[in-house]
Amino acid sequence: MGEKGYDFQTVKPNIIQYEFDSISEKKSVKKVIEYALIDKDTLLYNLALLDVTKDEVSDISISNNKDMPKVLATVYQTLLDFFTANPKAKVIFQGNTPSRNRLYRAAIGKLKDVEEPDFRIFGFING
Repeated sequence: MGEKGYDFQTVKPNIIQYEFDSISEKKSVKKVIEYALIDKDTLLYNLALLDVTKDEVSDISISNNKDMPKVLATVYQTLLDFFTANPKAKVIFQGNTPSRNRLYRAAIGKLKDVEEPDFRIFGFING
């Protein structure tokens, strides 16, 4: 992935969260990337990309900051950091809309060209 991501920081290491600001000319949106342990026996984690507003944390909001490549590059950088600390872990994620799933599939497709650590990527079709 050739896009440079945003700087991020680890917020609460015990629940594995990263936060960063998505910045456009019009606004700044605080984002959180959370890795939540689903199954401790298999070390399976769920990855969630969340927007932080004054009232809530949401995975369905659309910030429309025109910086999705940079946001996804930041998610990728946190994956590298996460797997460095948790090399035996497995991570799952899913978009909450068909368009987000298409976006994530396209971003994963670009990983083929990255000469970073090996990832084994699995997907679901029709459930």
